[in-house]
Amino acid sequence: MSPVITFNETSVMWKVDRLTKWEEAEGLGCYFTVGKTKCLSSVNLTIYKRPDRVTLSSVSDVVVEGDQTELRCEIENVGPGSKLSVRWSRADPKQSNTFTHFSDTSFPDLVNELMSVNKTVKLTVTPSREDDGVQYQCAAVLNLDQHPHVFTSQPITITVHCESVITPVNM
Repeated sequence: MSPVITFNETSVMWKVDRLTKWEEAEGLGCYFTVGKTKCLSSVNLTIYKRPDRVTLSSVSDVVVEGDQTELRCEIENVGPGSKLSVRWSRADPKQSNTFTHFSDTSFPDLVNELMSVNKTVKLTVTPSREDDGVQYQCAAVLNLDQHPHVFTSQPITITVHCESVITPVNM
């Protein structure tokens, strides 16, 4: 990590090309110069890694009305794991294809994880015939202070197969 020199700033962001030891963030300090006096202060530093990939897929190629199916969101190499959650959204083509957030998945098992992780998250849906053509999306969310960083998958479109009911016409 290269030093950052700044004046009158309350926060600083800099890019690290490669980080192999996440623990390097501990014990960092910041020097302040007040007049001719230098002061050392500890720094609250959050190191994070963007996911290499966020992919959404359907477990089944055929989605049948009324049958449960599973969507799978795969998140590769994102960190720290303790800051990760998944946001689920869907868009109805009849309503201008605007994605609406409808669910979140958090990971209590990662609460102390400082390293990057791989995570596969499953969502069970039971589509109706009205869901034909609906798009789903998932996003890896790194909850860093007040500024969540969101990394969204490509959407997938659900085609719902329905049983047709044919009523004979009396002549």
